Amino acid sequence: MTSRNEQLAALDRQHVFHSWSAQASLNPLPLAGGLGCEVWDADGHRYLDFSSQLVNVNIGHQHPRIVEAIQRQAAELSTVAPAHANETRAHAAQLILEQAP
Repeated sequence: MTSRNEQLAALDRQHVFHSWSAQASLNPLPLAGGLGCEVWDADGHRYLDFSSQLVNVNIGHQHPRIVEAIQRQAAELSTVAPAHANETRAHAAQLILEQAP
């Protein structure tokens, strides 16, 4: 019997194009979840995430305030094209620029 990790890895390899990777030699680790500085695979093995998923979650996986903010925004407007104005994006840019020199 194959493990859940093996099943997910096979499904991923069959259908997902991973940019910046040689597809034939790719062996992705199937991640099923994360919390704080840990992630776990589909078979329940836990790992310390030393890469912070390539720095895009350096506040930690599933931070409650971030999850709540995403849910709130998704209920209002989940996406907007770059050519359109949006209050949330404008406010986020304002907060970033206030910190910039």
